[in-house]
Amino acid sequence: MPAVMSRTAWPVTLGGLALALGALVAVSPAAGGALIVGLLLLTFVVNAREGIPLLILGTAAMAAVLYVQATQGGAPSAAKYLADALLLLGIPFLPRLGRLLSSRQGSAANKVLVWTLVSALVGVVGATDLHATIIANWQDLRWLGAVGIGLLVADFLEPGQRRGWAFRWLLALNLLNAAVSAYQILSHAYTATRLGLPEITGLFGQTTANSIAATLLLIFVIVERQSTPRPMSRGEMQLALGIGVLDLVLSTRFKPGLAIVAVLALGYLRHAGARPIAIAFLGAATPIAVTFAFAWITAPSRGQSENEAVASVLAHATPRVQFMSGAQVLAAKRFPLGEGSGTYGSDISPAAEQSAFGKAGLAGVYGFRAHDPQFNSDNFVAHVLGERGYAGLAAWLVSLAALIYFALISTPWRFPPSVAIATAALAPVVPIFRDGSAALILFLPAALCLAAKGRAAPPLEARARAACRSRSHSRIRKSQGDPL
Repeated sequence: MPAVMSRTAWPVTLGGLALALGALVAVSPAAGGALIVGLLLLTFVVNAREGIPLLILGTAAMAAVLYVQATQGGAPSAAKYLADALLLLGIPFLPRLGRLLSSRQGSAANKVLVWTLVSALVGVVGATDLHATIIANWQDLRWLGAVGIGLLVADFLEPGQRRGWAFRWLLALNLLNAAVSAYQILSHAYTATRLGLPEITGLFGQTTANSIAATLLLIFVIVERQSTPRPMSRGEMQLALGIGVLDLVLSTRFKPGLAIVAVLALGYLRHAGARPIAIAFLGAATPIAVTFAFAWITAPSRGQSENEAVASVLAHATPRVQFMSGAQVLAAKRFPLGEGSGTYGSDISPAAEQSAFGKAGLAGVYGFRAHDPQFNSDNFVAHVLGERGYAGLAAWLVSLAALIYFALISTPWRFPPSVAIATAALAPVVPIFRDGSAALILFLPAALCLAAKGRAAPPLEARARAACRSRSHSRIRKSQGDPL
């Protein structure tokens, strides 16, 4: 496509704008404004270089922001359905992944889908409300639509461009968040402080979403900085590092630390030569390990420090532990099934949720009350256990291991498996798979990188071993009189 507008496009656009301006003045201001925006977008897509992927990525960013804003009251409630519509449109593009995969990789991808569906079906078996069941399972599976959107964008780009576009999309989101945050600080648009910092809502209108976007940008910089070719210049990398750290600090949230530590730890094992299957099951065990760790640090027998940071962690960990304890009660009552899809942490039917909370012993507990349900979905592991029981949780953990394994064997780049590992680590503290905004932020750029062709630079350990073998072979040839 041409880089600038063609000669015929300009008069057509100007004529359309003139007609729209007339409608704006004489007939309907709303219709006229919408027509102007539509014409400008259409002209941009048709004439601008790479206009279509820019438009898709811009829409995805807007959908991710509006989803969170709508849940926080910063936008009309219906605005969150833009993310649902976009994710639904992405589902038909999932088969495009098959063109990029070998038979072994395709088999691993199929295992992800099979075990994910098995876990969802366990929840269906235990459910009683068909409508809530359908919506609940769509929520838990819609992250697959973000993968499809990423594959769609990849089709409009050269293979060598895809990682760069994923990085710059994440950087743009974080730059916008930093700008909004700075404005809120300068205008004193906040009412509380946390850890000595102003508690601001930022671009997304909610601190957790801001922290997830910052965490993903930092993970990209950490894991891809040594890859060859590198998708960003040194200046871009330094900018991304600074903006990511700034946004993370301003979010005043500790949750992202779980993701970064998990990525670094399992990344080290990968570089040390651990098998992908071992890394995959260790990654899938991370949500359970984090949940047990929370239970340990919040136990009454543990001495609680007066340090503000520690007190903040404990305050946010306790409701998630209570949510998990309630899920265990429900899973035990209907072993091996749970309470059924749409009943525990799905935010679909308040009546069904309150009934489940009553059975779980959470009725009237702070954070789970009918009039103030602050923590009723903040632990995805507890959500799965409560709705699908131990059978559904086991199938979901296998699907998580399959996702990490698939990402490890399907691309030379480190970012897609890092996203899978980070998602597993965040599951106990964020409704990560059923959150429309998180799905787009996490899986869209990961899919773009998954679709990128190329050969990554080998890890430092592998290069060192290769150099040692080369020196050894050289000594052998010399000892045998080989002139080469």
